[in-house]
Amino acid sequence: MITLRTERFALHCLCRIALVAALTLLGVALTAALGLTAPDRSHHFPADWTSLVLNDCEQQPGWESAVPPSEARSSFGLLRVSRTTAAKAAGAASCRWEFQPLGENTWAELRMAWSGIEQCDALSLWLKNPAGLPGALVVRVEDADGAVYNSPAATLGEERNWYELAFYLREFQPVPGMADPRPGISFPLKGLSLSVGHLQTRAEYDLYLDELRAHSGPAAQLDAIELMGPREVEAGSPVNLRVRLRAQSPVAESLDLTVGLALQGTAATRVPLRLEVPAGGVQTGHIFPPCEVSLPTAPRMSAGDYDVTISANRAQVTLPPPDRLPTTRLKITSPGVVESTTSTIDLVSGAPRIKIGDAPVAVVQDISSVTPLPALAPLSVPGPRILRFRVAIGKALPGAAPVAWTAPGEYRWEALDSAVSALVSAAPAAYLLPELVLRSPEWWDKQHAQELFLAAAPRPGLSGPEAVEPSFSSPSWLADGAAALQAVVTHLEQGPFADRVAAYQVSAGLENRWLSWDLEGDAYGDYSEPQRQAFQRWLRDRYGDLQALRGAWGQPVQPSKEPNSAPAVMSWSQIRVPATTDRSASEGWVLDPSVRRPLVDYRLFASQAIAGCLDHFAGAVKTAAQDRKVCGAAYGHFMELAGRDRGLEDGGHLALTPALGLKKVDFFVGPPADGQSGALLMPTASLREAAKAYVPALAGAGTGTLETLAAAMEQGAPAVFSDTLPATTLPTCTADAHSAAQIAVIVDDESAAYFGQGNPVKKPLLCLQMEQVRRLGAPVDVWLLQDVLDQRLPRYKMYLFLNAFQLGPQTIDRITQSFTGNPLVVWFGAPGALGITINGRQVRQLTGISVSPAQGVGPLQVKVMPGKSTLTAGLKEPVTYGIARAVRPLLEPLDTVAQVLGTTPSGGPGLVSRRTDNMISVFSLAPNMPQELLRSLAVAAGVHVYDDQGDRLYATRSMIGLTPVSTGQRVIRLPQRADVYELPAQTKIASDVEEFTLEVEAGVTRLFTLSATQAD
Repeated sequence: MITLRTERFALHCLCRIALVAALTLLGVALTAALGLTAPDRSHHFPADWTSLVLNDCEQQPGWESAVPPSEARSSFGLLRVSRTTAAKAAGAASCRWEFQPLGENTWAELRMAWSGIEQCDALSLWLKNPAGLPGALVVRVEDADGAVYNSPAATLGEERNWYELAFYLREFQPVPGMADPRPGISFPLKGLSLSVGHLQTRAEYDLYLDELRAHSGPAAQLDAIELMGPREVEAGSPVNLRVRLRAQSPVAESLDLTVGLALQGTAATRVPLRLEVPAGGVQTGHIFPPCEVSLPTAPRMSAGDYDVTISANRAQVTLPPPDRLPTTRLKITSPGVVESTTSTIDLVSGAPRIKIGDAPVAVVQDISSVTPLPALAPLSVPGPRILRFRVAIGKALPGAAPVAWTAPGEYRWEALDSAVSALVSAAPAAYLLPELVLRSPEWWDKQHAQELFLAAAPRPGLSGPEAVEPSFSSPSWLADGAAALQAVVTHLEQGPFADRVAAYQVSAGLENRWLSWDLEGDAYGDYSEPQRQAFQRWLRDRYGDLQALRGAWGQPVQPSKEPNSAPAVMSWSQIRVPATTDRSASEGWVLDPSVRRPLVDYRLFASQAIAGCLDHFAGAVKTAAQDRKVCGAAYGHFMELAGRDRGLEDGGHLALTPALGLKKVDFFVGPPADGQSGALLMPTASLREAAKAYVPALAGAGTGTLETLAAAMEQGAPAVFSDTLPATTLPTCTADAHSAAQIAVIVDDESAAYFGQGNPVKKPLLCLQMEQVRRLGAPVDVWLLQDVLDQRLPRYKMYLFLNAFQLGPQTIDRITQSFTGNPLVVWFGAPGALGITINGRQVRQLTGISVSPAQGVGPLQVKVMPGKSTLTAGLKEPVTYGIARAVRPLLEPLDTVAQVLGTTPSGGPGLVSRRTDNMISVFSLAPNMPQELLRSLAVAAGVHVYDDQGDRLYATRSMIGLTPVSTGQRVIRLPQRADVYELPAQTKIASDVEEFTLEVEAGVTRLFTLSATQAD
């Protein structure tokens, strides 16, 4: 009976479906027969308007959810954006937007993958809401000034079929509380999003979107019938103009014009001009009242013949040619030769700093775009401010002032001169730091095809000129690139703004920070002939003769001539760059020197080749500047590159130790950082010892916050900001930067060349570990291993040796003999294990702990229980750290005397300690030791801990910065009694105290200075 009913029900459903389909076909047939048309649900714009499709969903949705994942999980039961062909309005596909709000006052938001639009009057969008669910849709745009505007809300639920919504920009209103430096929507638009609110709780919305368009009305036509002004002015004097315009077409509303001066097409100075139009508009032939305009010129504006320009977003303004109206062109004369300024690197309050005259640089502000020039707000700072801007030499670069290098020795300077003039006009008290980004022009690439970087495979995502670069070892490029740099620097040093240029940064390579060109995908290089020959010369210098080379490479020192004898290098000309199969080898997380020494040698050579190119180009800059300006570069980022696939092995930054000896490089720019580990991702203590100034990464999200300021003050570095800067009073950035660290972290750039390709250990060991170090509650100094070998380090209570892998017997003795006062020394991974091959004997010699390479693979993971030792007494609960992925080699502790502090997953010892004659030695099999365990070890070593809550801490003798990880109360303990002041207001919060208590908010940085007695 049940089966029969089921069959009847299925038959009934099929009949209904067939009936609906038949009726639909009948409706279509009747519509065609009677000549009826479907309802027109499109919005009709004026016939003379033009439109542009911004997104048609043909290839992809074009929209993405703007709701953060954390909010999505708590606010929506469903939230999905996809492309579909099941429902479409104008094209082959549409965007499907599904969401289910879980509570009241929930808003769903989509963001468009936006490329910007120069001008429009309205936006339109096709929408389908088949369920007819209620809601209010708002379009939100971000204009060129960063101001956000909302459209009037469009009500959903009235129409279930496709229909077109129109949004006129004149009806948009600024978001409440939003400050717009230029009232009204300014173009180009930088962002666009859709928001839907007033939703029905727990209803499952299924919306479809299609064909987003921008619509523009016809531009008003104007011409200048009068333009009166001077024929010649001296730079620094205003240019007073009288302008009268006539309408050549109807003008419906008031217009915002821009009047300016341009040198050979490049804008030099501009001012706004409002052209008022009465209500109802004006007709063709209307003559507007005359307007008076005063154009400022910079005191040392480049001399030349300047054209008067008048432009508008909503209008086209025609100026007569100079032969009909001579005042459309005027001459700017230069006031004379300017004396160049001088900058130096001097030790100031414990750190090498850039100085202009007698004043240390307090602020470096990155100007990533010169046209249009960002608004530069004033700053109250104790020292000079530097504006860094990019200069693209050879190839164009977005946001950079181009220097056209048209032929050998031939350059065009108009854009560079205009950029410098605009920057000086916008910030007359600031100094300039041109970042000279050197790329080979196309004509050079064609003339030197045999000296170009040669990759084994195409570089992904690149084609045409962008995929062609010179080899870092090319003799022709070293000569021609240096000549181009000297030409640019000479032009600036002999120009009208020589006294405003304070320093130079020389950049090349991938990402403009001296990265190897093959650091993407599988495009290994450089297989060019110049690179091969340079590699041969480097090996000859390193080993001296072929016998020594063969011995180091695991080949017979005296090879046999027998047919089946082991292969060996018989001449220097036989040496080649390692094949891609060798370079992609990953048989272990650390390479066996007896097998992979040729690959290690090539990695070290490639880095030193890049450092040599940097040295050569920096020398050219210093020579052209007559050694009056400091020069720097972004280099030495091997710790940060450890967090990136192939970054450490193939990035080319494994030569920081020799780079610190370069005489022509005065400062190093730090790696891009996420604001968490900051300067700890670079051995800044070694920079100080080498008298090299440190400048944090200049651009990026988060720059300009109190946390980045705290990190800068800790390193004696200038404060850094990107593009625009709020008008605020900064705390001093040149305060006492003497280190308060009692912990030293030791890293080795040469040992980093021994990491296996793509292994999972390098990131936890060199990158993630530093975040845990930052959060242990005490400041640290980061040093290169070479400084330990040269006995340059002061005395510390605790040392962390992260990757001291490759060491010889004499080197090991120099390290162990450097320890005084029985410090606590923590060794990670494979300390001293790489000699001729991987062995445990040298580990014992270095650490005092017996280990043995284990057979097979296993995880580098350790679990530590609290309370087993004074070293772990600070732990409140068990901790597990390391990596779960199975790797090899494993160096298992076998020391029967050593104390076991933590165990591996198999129950073997993974963290052990032993007291030797001159240290308390701790060996950790696993990387990324957590901050709780680091803090417990530090306390056992006698290190002063300021904060024990896992917050990010910054400290010098006279400053403390704290970024809390959670909201609540903190007790900050000081090394000695002091008065405490909170920045930026310099408010005194405690007098003559050893500790003070704070109420803190998660993620909100607090910054304090301590009284002078603290620094004594």
